Amino acid sequence: MIFVTDYKFVFKYHRCIIGIVLYMLAVYLFHGIVWQTLDSFSNPLGNVSHGWIILVIAAHALWKQKGQLQKTSKNYSFLGIFCVIVVLAIHLLSKRSLLLYPQQLLFITLLWSLAYSVWGWQVAKLLIFPVWYLVFTISIPVTVEELVLKLQHISSTSVFYVMNGLGFEVFQSGNALSSVAEDSEFQFLVAGSCSGIRSLTALTAFAAAYAWYTQRNMIKKWLLFAIAIPIAILCNIIRVFSICLVAFFWGQNTAIGYYHDYSGYIIVLIGILLIFQCDGLMRSLHIGELFPHHALT
Repeated sequence: MIFVTDYKFVFKYHRCIIGIVLYMLAVYLFHGIVWQTLDSFSNPLGNVSHGWIILVIAAHALWKQKGQLQKTSKNYSFLGIFCVIVVLAIHLLSKRSLLLYPQQLLFITLLWSLAYSVWGWQVAKLLIFPVWYLVFTISIPVTVEELVLKLQHISSTSVFYVMNGLGFEVFQSGNALSSVAEDSEFQFLVAGSCSGIRSLTALTAFAAAYAWYTQRNMIKKWLLFAIAIPIAILCNIIRVFSICLVAFFWGQNTAIGYYHDYSGYIIVLIGILLIFQCDGLMRSLHIGELFPHHALT
């Protein structure tokens, strides 16, 4: 039986032991942030209700690279140690004044910096996706409120022009859409929850994972990820448009009931299918062959 007191065991696995201890200390220091983040996943109407899926994908991505991680050369990194010191200093000096999302970002940075410091750059490079993919578990900060307002305006204005272009008499007041047509009256406000920020988060998270798993060319990875942004905006416009159509033909109560609550899932599915189609289009155009030096070996 092997005990930790066996110096040969300690010498062979000292990096692993040090890493485990440091990660346990990191979780202890950020335990409040960790529990708040996990608790936010339980809210089905929250912006990070998909958080558990993100954790599973990140864990699988880490497991998928197990062989490469074992073969990679490992060295202590002074730059990694410096990153750890900086993150801990920021956390300890400002943990009472920072909001939730900066602390979440600090924790993710610490997870990656610890790996960098103990195992070196080659290991840290392999952990870029599994660790930084956790960014999609961060609660959407108040600072993106301006982005939410812009998305609301884009959705409401686009639907206004489409509806009137198709012959439906619809009025716009700010982010509110209304109709006074006989037997088709409705008033619909494109609120923050209808801005598309949730579908934007979900689709970019899916695109990031899909690109990492299926693409070997870095240019194609980033293209797929970037394409998810206009796809998410387009899908939300389609959703708002469909809600207005339902309100026009079947009444406002029907539109803002179950259809409003569950149409978002259908729209995300449509967005995923569009991402698949974009991937197929890039394959047919041989975009990866245009940038062969960006292929991952």
